[in-house]
Amino acid sequence: MPYRIRSADLLDSDAILSVVAEAFAHAEGRGSYEVDVVRRTWDLDLSDALELVAVDAAGHVVGHVLAAPGTIGDDTLHAVAPLAVRPSHQAQGVGTALMHELIARADRRGWPVLLLLGDQRYYSRFGFVAAAQLGLTYRPAGADSPYFQVLRLSAPWGGAGGEFRYAWEDAPESGVTSGL
Repeated sequence: MPYRIRSADLLDSDAILSVVAEAFAHAEGRGSYEVDVVRRTWDLDLSDALELVAVDAAGHVVGHVLAAPGTIGDDTLHAVAPLAVRPSHQAQGVGTALMHELIARADRRGWPVLLLLGDQRYYSRFGFVAAAQLGLTYRPAGADSPYFQVLRLSAPWGGAGGEFRYAWEDAPESGVTSGL
């Protein structure tokens, strides 16, 4: 099925939340945790975020990815959270296309790295490796977690290691508890 990747806009909000909820419906909380991550990130009104959608031939949003700034000490780095594809469109290259476009745009913006928490078997295809290799950790995942990953981009990065914190973790709670 043909689809195209474009920047998300405000008119996509309901469709994005639907895609995220459906994509993570199998998870504990039936996707409410991931939906909450998206909402809390939106509440921050981050101009430095990257948000993309995959749209099918009929104009329906079938996939979504969001990368927003977080912190390690005083340094700002960007992290993906979450990548979601409607179950009816999974295993058709939608998630792969979203990630390739997100990585390309992040590189053009001069971001030195992209971080994420996810399945290393899936994300290794894009070049992500365990973030612990660069001394980067994420407390909820554990210091040596293979699930907290990093991708080096072309911009130089001389940052020191440390503990990463997603921007949305500092946003007010929306009543949904963390699944981590």
